[in-house]
Amino acid sequence: MLNYKIADLPKNPENTQKLYGYCGKIARINLTTKEVSTLSTDQYVPKYVGGRMLIHRIFWDEVAPGTGAFDEGNKFIYMNGPTTGTGIPAGGRSAACAIGPSVLPGQFTFGNIGGWFATELKYAGYDGFIIEGKSKEHVYIKIEDDKIEILPADDLWGMRVHQTQKALEDKYGHAFKSMVIGPAGENLVRIASITTSNDCAFAKGGFGAVWGSKGLKAVTVHGTGMVAPADLEKLKYLRLNMNHPSMRPSPILHLDQLGVPGGEFEVKYDRGNVACSPGCNQRCNALLMNGPSAFEDEPVNHIEKWFWK
Repeated sequence: MLNYKIADLPKNPENTQKLYGYCGKIARINLTTKEVSTLSTDQYVPKYVGGRMLIHRIFWDEVAPGTGAFDEGNKFIYMNGPTTGTGIPAGGRSAACAIGPSVLPGQFTFGNIGGWFATELKYAGYDGFIIEGKSKEHVYIKIEDDKIEILPADDLWGMRVHQTQKALEDKYGHAFKSMVIGPAGENLVRIASITTSNDCAFAKGGFGAVWGSKGLKAVTVHGTGMVAPADLEKLKYLRLNMNHPSMRPSPILHLDQLGVPGGEFEVKYDRGNVACSPGCNQRCNALLMNGPSAFEDEPVNHIEKWFWK
């Protein structure tokens, strides 16, 4: 059941403890059996608060010692947090864990990611998901509110990440936000990443190769619900005052060099800074516009994570 207004929360049977900031359920998606089920967030919260604490607890409960990164028993566990979808600055970040293949032998690895995906998943009514098992076919997962489908991905397999994002957006519309892998993940390259629609990435641990080993190309999601805060006025105050000063100017710059000091090269492009998730006022992402592409003939608009401005 989705929350469409704050008053819906006390009546939501999935949120048995009436926890504000949460939807009340976590999706379990088994790629071997193609079964989809849910478990209650309430069995973990409020003892474990935030995405990182939840992924650690669930991993401890469900992944057996000695599991390898590419074993069927490895699980990709993804969670958002109570501020996701509220407009709180940095609240759009989320966390995931699995046995990662980037080190030998494979070890427990976790990471966090920005982007719009976590917020969209919250709007669909989920606090996270657990992906388990392995598919014999190439598949992707589509989440639209309460409906979760495991669909064929043969037409996407082999595409680079930007091509995959565009193909999913062309098929389902701009409202859907996706996490995808590219050829590196498909071919089990041990440092392969998972990338969101605005180029935030799980770049540690080799999670892209974990998805590739499971035959999973992408997860795309769209939700029409909302997140119910406990104190709307306090939320507004935090939104306006965290990371002050907020809403600083972000003009479009017309540049003719790219690179780091001492390592610049000449290239004409436009740049502005944008936020990677709803409500954040940090604008860590650089939007590069009308720049040359290494893969296409036409100029492209591209987001990169830059820590200097």
